[in-house]
Amino acid sequence: MNALTAGAEALRTQGDDCAVVALLEAGLTADPGNADGWFLLARIHRDNDDSLASLAALERLIAMRPDDAGLAYLRARVRLDAGFDAVDAFAGAIALDREATLPRLGLAAALVAAGAADQAESLLKVRETELSAR
Repeated sequence: MNALTAGAEALRTQGDDCAVVALLEAGLTADPGNADGWFLLARIHRDNDDSLASLAALERLIAMRPDDAGLAYLRARVRLDAGFDAVDAFAGAIALDREATLPRLGLAAALVAAGAADQAESLLKVRETELSAR
């Protein structure tokens, strides 16, 4: 945590997310490389059901940390929750961490949402076989 995010978190305890967003946006304009600030901004927007703003903040953060599988998963999850196509986003998260199960479950959900339930079922059966072999 840095000074910007510490101040934003303290302000957030007062329940005024609009003021927190304004503080973060001003701080991120001055320091666009503040990864913690982008993450907090993405989280606040997601908490307030503003998927587009959350995705925009996540894209800025992922540009700084392109190999972060957790961020890739979060982007995919926000896309899915917002009703956007998320198949490629989950596939990207899986490519960054081939062992993680959550991105595979997310991919299955995204496939079902895209009308490809058969593919989702096959994916889950493959994962079950992989985990059973361990």
